[in-house]
Order: sequence, then C-alpha cells, then structure tokens
Amino acid sequence: MLSALAPEFAAELAALLAARGEPILARSITTLPVVELCRCSDPRCASFYTVPRFAANWRWPQGGRLELDASAGTIRVDTAGGLIVSVEVLDRPQLATALQARDGIEFGLAGDDRLHRKD
Repeated sequence: MLSALAPEFAAELAALLAARGEPILARSITTLPVVELCRCSDPRCASFYTVPRFAANWRWPQGGRLELDASAGTIRVDTAGGLIVSVEVLDRPQLATALQARDGIEFGLAGDDRLHRKD
C-alpha cells in the first residue's frame, strides 16, 4: 500500500485530491496499492501503477487525467471507472527511493513512457 511505503506522500496525495473536489478518490488513498513502478528512462520519474500495467493501458481510454497542484514536482492521477489506475510523479526523489527500496513491486518495461503522456 502507498500509505505504508510513503505515508507523507500518500497524505499529500489524499489532500490534493480532496482539494480538487475528488473526495472518493481521496479516501481511496489509504488502501491504494503500488503494483508496478514505471520504468521509463526519465531519472526524475517516481510514477507507479495501482493495477497491472496492461490493465491500466487497457482502461486509459475509458478514464481521465487529473493534474494536481503539488507543492513540489508534478503529480498527475490517471483514473478509469472511478478508480485510480496510475499516478505520474516527477521530481520527487525521496518517493522514488522509497518505492524502489520496496521488495515485491514489479518494474514495467524499460523505455515504457506511457505514464508520461502529453494530453
């Protein structure tokens, strides 16, 4: 769970979602899993999937993207069916370190930059 891996980031993400008018998504952060890490070539990336990457890619056309007003770096949340399927995080090295230190999280394919869409 994100809240166990990075409690400060999880609290900030929940607060940002609540401030954006997304109370259901904000409440979901306490049980939000980190299933796979983005494995793009961007050294600033700390992005992750909350469902297997193939499922997130399949669901993206049905969802949307929320750009959040982060205090540092960039945070974007991809949703589908009212659920968070991925969180794009840039310029948060402490989060990247915390996520990468956790055993049992799979990495996506190297060079896969689908989390970093420009839409």
